[in-house]
Amino acid sequence: MAHCTLIRPDQLIDLRWRVLRQGRPRESAVFPGDAQATHHGLWQDEQLLVVLSLFSNPIVHNGAIYPQQLRGMATDPVCQGQGLGSQLLIEVQSLGPLWCNARLRARTFYARAGWQAIGSEFDLPKVGPHQRMVWAPKPCP
Repeated sequence: MAHCTLIRPDQLIDLRWRVLRQGRPRESAVFPGDAQATHHGLWQDEQLLVVLSLFSNPIVHNGAIYPQQLRGMATDPVCQGQGLGSQLLIEVQSLGPLWCNARLRARTFYARAGWQAIGSEFDLPKVGPHQRMVWAPKPCP
């Protein structure tokens, strides 16, 4: 059974590096602000399979405030497509409005979880094409 927990930055660097910074130095997986961010992981049988980080970095879109930026979401390639990334994403969505710069290949993943694309596609140097996306809980009727 998989379970989600808060983790330390040093626990996620290897997975973040293998999935998001392949072919680049390991240090490229250490993000500015990691020491102040909250980091979340999904474990199964004591193995860390999915990670993501939340940074305090507010933006405003259509009058709504999105106070936290999701960054560095990575799922171990051996378990991609099994719903584990979605499980962790749903868990952190309970923390309120969020935004991210999603890689284009992950845009559908976020859209299935209720995230909305905003603005135009753009390129992050050394990383590739991205789309800004936002998520906020739906108000009760």
